Amino acid sequence: AKAAADISSYYMQEAAYAVCFEERTKIPITQLVTLMSVDDEKPLVFIEHRDKWIRDFMKARKEYEERFGV
Repeated sequence: AKAAADISSYYMQEAAYAVCFEERTKIPITQLVTLMSVDDEKPLVFIEHRDKWIRDFMKARKEYEERFGV
């Protein structure tokens, strides 16, 4: 099973989706909820705030743009 520290990229992706959704609909989504099923165990639930992760996403996107020129 994964721990919260193992899924930072999930949070960044979810934060980006939340911001995109808000830009299109004007409906804010600030809570990120990640659910993971685990064989023969209870599901894992991780809850984070969007604003904690959007800056990390923007930084990763900028680094990608600089590296690959897109």
